[in-house]
Amino acid sequence: MTHPDFDVLDQIEDIGEVHADPVDFDVLAHIEGTGDVHAGPGDYAGTRGKKKFMEGFAVTFKSRIEGVGLRYRAHLTGSGDTAWVKDGSYVGTRGSRKAVEGFSIELSGPQLARYDVLYMTHVRDSGDSAWVSNGAYCGTRLENRPVEGLAVKIVARVPQYVTLISKAASGSGKSLVITAPLDGTSVRVSAPTGSDLQLWDRRPVKGGQGFVLINKARPGLCIARGPGQPTELKDVALIDTDDTCVWRDDNVPGPFNAINSWTHWELKLNMAGNPPYADKDNQLIVFPWARGAANELWRQNKLTYDLVAGSDDQALNTVSQAIYRGCYPRVFKGSLAVGRSGIVTVGYDILDAPVFNLTPSTLFEEHVREQMTALFNNTGLPYSASAIDGVATTISVGIAGLTLSVEGDKPVSVKASLQIAAGIQFNSDSSLSLELKLGALDIPGHPDLAKLLDEVFVPLLLAVLNKTILSQIAIPAIDLLGIKFSTPVLGSRYPHVLAATSKVPDATLLPPPTSWPRGKVFAGADETVLNSVSAAALSSVRVSDDWRYSIDIWLCDVKLDAHYDIHFSNPKFTVTPKSGNTYKVAIDLGGYARFNAKCGFIDATPGAGANGTVEATAAVSVSHDNKVMLTFKSLDHISLRWNFNGLPSWMDAVLSEILGAFDPVVMASITAALGGHTFEVYTLPTIDATIAGTTFEIRLKDLELDSKADGAQKALLLVTGAADVRVKA
Repeated sequence: MTHPDFDVLDQIEDIGEVHADPVDFDVLAHIEGTGDVHAGPGDYAGTRGKKKFMEGFAVTFKSRIEGVGLRYRAHLTGSGDTAWVKDGSYVGTRGSRKAVEGFSIELSGPQLARYDVLYMTHVRDSGDSAWVSNGAYCGTRLENRPVEGLAVKIVARVPQYVTLISKAASGSGKSLVITAPLDGTSVRVSAPTGSDLQLWDRRPVKGGQGFVLINKARPGLCIARGPGQPTELKDVALIDTDDTCVWRDDNVPGPFNAINSWTHWELKLNMAGNPPYADKDNQLIVFPWARGAANELWRQNKLTYDLVAGSDDQALNTVSQAIYRGCYPRVFKGSLAVGRSGIVTVGYDILDAPVFNLTPSTLFEEHVREQMTALFNNTGLPYSASAIDGVATTISVGIAGLTLSVEGDKPVSVKASLQIAAGIQFNSDSSLSLELKLGALDIPGHPDLAKLLDEVFVPLLLAVLNKTILSQIAIPAIDLLGIKFSTPVLGSRYPHVLAATSKVPDATLLPPPTSWPRGKVFAGADETVLNSVSAAALSSVRVSDDWRYSIDIWLCDVKLDAHYDIHFSNPKFTVTPKSGNTYKVAIDLGGYARFNAKCGFIDATPGAGANGTVEATAAVSVSHDNKVMLTFKSLDHISLRWNFNGLPSWMDAVLSEILGAFDPVVMASITAALGGHTFEVYTLPTIDATIAGTTFEIRLKDLELDSKADGAQKALLLVTGAADVRVKA
């Protein structure tokens, strides 16, 4: 069986870079000591690792997408941020030795909502940055680490959907979410229905400092301030020229935040009125800040994925063939009592291993469509193709060779083949398993017998195979150091089947079409997962020690004692498609130090709060026993700042000397505690399945680690391996 997307997926490395409209442009980078360097869309212009910084750049269209332009700005050493300039203009200097330390690029024009601009750079001493988009800053500031070039590309927009949940509930206790009307322009707040009218693409604008909210069901419209208090939907073509379409986050602590109008900071999105609120059709307005009332605070839950696992049919068929070889003729040969429709028993001999094909099952789709048609005919309910639930999580299984011996009113022996619809499902313990749902026989020359056996025999055979084989095989739920994930989503992205989840509280969306590995089982984790895993691992690491020092102040020999405690938090990984299994990570430092200074009869006990960062290189590896390990290979840079309280003036005069002796000791302790430290993150599961008295061990072998971008340019750490099935003694 073929699939219309098969050849496309095989041949296109990155589906996210397919354009509906042709676009071509020239990227010019002016490099210190080299001059102008040129590149096309997606190609890198500049140098790497040669200590030659970029002094400026320009992007000039050769063939333009109608209604789409660019603007960009740079951060220059000694000058700061430049003004925004439009495409075709040069930003920066030439020959002034003012390095570009970073830059931002964003789209302009009435069609900007249909596209994303992505860009990356190479930072001195750090390597390639991640791809960022739509005005986000790329590079560093005030770190003496200039950039050495850039790459730019424009791709079709990949929406970043959110639901906007009010902190206020309805009078009946239901959650309330911002909802677009089915027609008209008046925006409402109603209880969740699962409709696309309640999903909004949060599209960054204004250099990444603001955003617009574009409705999924009505993608030509976005939320805007109206002429009075009520909000309204406006045409997305106005985004670049009408700032009433633009919003920005406030800084209210906690999961619920205010959303401010770009044109008036004090006006926030607000659900009109006072509690109790109705279950639907509450009006969405803008209103001045009311000190954090529940009806003006919103939680923005993303529709995304942070963790994905999948396989093509090769891994499933490897397992199927191994179990068939290990169990035939047990399970695969036998006789079932029917006792109906003139058939007493049916003997069966399955001559070939079941073969999996990871396309959604047309057999199951036809079955559900027949049921829906019957329901429509009997009840008059409207028929909808969207009611065919579960099709995306079914796959096809084929048994090519099958001998059947029918005993009853008309004994007969026939050769047949069997097509099966199998469903992938999550169980109550969050494990993943497969179940054969329904089947259809093909018996050449005996269509009526095939139809009869489909009704009276095939369900019995599938029940035996489910109970004896498939119920014994379950992939356990992922436990990553206690991190909580949302309900997983299953689906088919031919030629792969995928399971995805996201970190709580976000909801899960399957990844976009991507050229996933072939012939392998794989799992991918994004920066959010790596950050969360390392944060959990680092929570148990603390630096605590004592320090003693003597210093002469005037005529006094001052004795200093100190005790310090340092902890690590908020790690931020940078993952790029070229990272391999080694990543740059920035980690926040915090802590406290208590000093005791004695000068003759004078005592002082100042305290100091610590904050700072560690820039480290971390690597992910897999041990021989399939344990995933995270190692902080090196600490590349440590910055540490102390904020003193209760510091006497006589100590303040020599504070720089004290810290000159104290800081290296603390930094050495930090390096000893974290540098080279290895954490066990996860053990790849081994599945033991006992089938008809034979125990099989199913695990992964030939494991490899690498980095990859999905079709929307999200970078992932990817673990791949081949299925390995062994019979245990």
